[in-house]
Amino acid sequence: MTTKPSEADHETFEITESGTRLHVHRWSPTEGPLRARLLLVHGYAEHAERYRELALHLAPRGIETVAPDLRGHGRSDGARGFVADFDEYATDVGGVFASLATDCPIFILGHSNGGLVALDYVDRYAPSAAGLIVTNPYLELALSVPPLKLMLGRLAAKIYPRLAVPSGIPPEVVSRDPHIVALYDRDPLVFKTATVGYVAEHDRCAARVQTLTELALPLLFIRSDSDPLVSVEANARFAEQLRTPDKTVWLREGAGREGMNGLGREALSADIASWMLERSTRHS
Repeated sequence: MTTKPSEADHETFEITESGTRLHVHRWSPTEGPLRARLLLVHGYAEHAERYRELALHLAPRGIETVAPDLRGHGRSDGARGFVADFDEYATDVGGVFASLATDCPIFILGHSNGGLVALDYVDRYAPSAAGLIVTNPYLELALSVPPLKLMLGRLAAKIYPRLAVPSGIPPEVVSRDPHIVALYDRDPLVFKTATVGYVAEHDRCAARVQTLTELALPLLFIRSDSDPLVSVEANARFAEQLRTPDKTVWLREGAGREGMNGLGREALSADIASWMLERSTRHS
């Protein structure tokens, strides 16, 4: 038997980072002490409000969730799915992080492309966070891309990087919950394209991040053995090679692509909350 997620105080606000207006969600506990704060970074072509249910599961445990729409996503400004330099995403995350109060420990969570962004941000900017959580970070595609398509994509990225092409991702691969799939498919803030400029910048960032062997923060690495889009082998290798002061790796068998929006998400939310609160006590 599952229970419905509890309510939380929800508000939105805006910040401007490098001239780009970012739309940010905040879900706060309605009662009890504030024990930790989570800065959540969504994946590519989606938006922060898709993680509302996670935030509502965390709020009764004293965890506030702050989640921006990255530039070019959701209700934030910017060309859909385009980024001139991957560091712009890290700058967005850094701007939101800097806006947060420091009255409790702050954790960072990134899913898929957001996981790559979070890893890049933590490594390059060393924020004073209490821990990092990544779920199925987008390091490599699960399927190989034909060499000719790669060559044409790289050429297009130099000539017209804002060119948007169909991503070819069927909605049903997003989650194993049909209700979540239906919501995703008709969500007007989800787009079904990828710009060639983004693809080129992603590949450069992913290649650099995969050379990392150390991170300075406690790390929770959540990976699936059945993600149809992101390479589970690349994630397994990367999780193994990283050294941190405190590393936890969870392999979720049969979980598919989106654990936080998939089957068993209530239990996963509780486990994430427990991991955070154990380390928030150490950090405070």
